[in-house]
Amino acid sequence: MKTKNYLKHYFKLRAITLFLMSSFCIYSSAQGVWIKKADMPTKRNLFSVCSTNGKLYAIGGCDIPTQSLSIVEMYDPLTDKWTEKESLPQACMNFAAAVVNGKIYVIGGSFGLNGAAFSSTYEYDPSIDKWFKKKDMPTPRIGASACAVNGKIYVAGGAPAGWNEAYKTMEEYDPTTDTWTKKSDMPTARFCYCLSGVNEKIYAIGGAFNNTLAGLSTVEEYDPETDTWTTKSNMPSARFALAGAIVDGKIYAIGGGSGFQDLFATVEEFNPDLNSWTTKTPIQIPRWGLGADTLNGKVYVIGGADQTNERCKDVEVYDPASVFD
Repeated sequence: MKTKNYLKHYFKLRAITLFLMSSFCIYSSAQGVWIKKADMPTKRNLFSVCSTNGKLYAIGGCDIPTQSLSIVEMYDPLTDKWTEKESLPQACMNFAAAVVNGKIYVIGGSFGLNGAAFSSTYEYDPSIDKWFKKKDMPTPRIGASACAVNGKIYVAGGAPAGWNEAYKTMEEYDPTTDTWTKKSDMPTARFCYCLSGVNEKIYAIGGAFNNTLAGLSTVEEYDPETDTWTTKSNMPSARFALAGAIVDGKIYAIGGGSGFQDLFATVEEFNPDLNSWTTKTPIQIPRWGLGADTLNGKVYVIGGADQTNERCKDVEVYDPASVFD
């Protein structure tokens, strides 16, 4: 009888041990994990997150569908704390943003989801916590995306107002001369997508093209030197209002949705050198209109709206360097 009880407890303990080991492997696998950080003070979506000088800046956006924000908040990863900074000159949501020489540029957007599109360009200098008006973008638009390559900012896509149609238009902004130049149209008209610069090339990923908000999986590469576009491998998950971040030359496409009722926690990594996609560990909360950027080799995902369209403050961080095989 004692032998039977011993064996019973042995196999029970072994089963528990194996379960715990397998659970550990799931969380510590080659996919990595997302770690919760201090909440952003203001819940919002359709805003921008920009990293510069070792800090993250959450800019504008909206806290309810019809009202935009001018609030700017800075996150310090060393203290895991947020600090309010000088507000945008005008409340704005669904705009494009990029960083050049440590300064943040906010371009286009609108006051509300169905409001008139802005053509405004603003420059923020973190060293003095001040905003400056710059030359207007030639094409007013909301839902456009931007990135910087070789000191120039490229803004593409977007829409004139609302979600009814999408643009292909690309324009280049030179901060040193405060001038805009028309460039070759993006092949696929889209808004609320990712535009990321890697190795002096630009990648347009995902988005939507009309008010059905059905997500796109299309990926296109732009070469600023030749002013030409090339089609690349589709993203596995078609989606719009996703966020993007870059680590070690790879682009992370994060969250988003296909329509407001089908949201994603999905994270997929694009390797431009191999023209291939790899699925990574999903974020903890499916959301659309979230913000993301890279700081000290880590991907930070901030805010967005969940399945009920409730705006959130959540901050999650992912460290690709901590991943092991």
